[in-house]
Amino acid sequence: MIQGTHSRFPVPRIPIFGGGDAFSAQDYWSKVESSGVDGVMIARGALIKPWIFTEIKERREWDISSRERLELIRKVALGIPTCFF
Repeated sequence: MIQGTHSRFPVPRIPIFGGGDAFSAQDYWSKVESSGVDGVMIARGALIKPWIFTEIKERREWDISSRERLELIRKVALGIPTCFF
């Protein structure tokens, strides 16, 4: 986060987010740690792996079977509520 230091008035902290291209939890945490940002936008990574948010939250790759992956993708495509957080 960035906070102003040369102001007479307190300035709130502003979170800084990096631009995407995170396709795995490893990508996400690598970008956060190497650049010092507060977070990284996911975008296309979530289209490819809708469960990427679970991977990031748990700091691990989510090893699921191809059948489970297809079922999750089917639910997302059909708009069936699925929680990955």
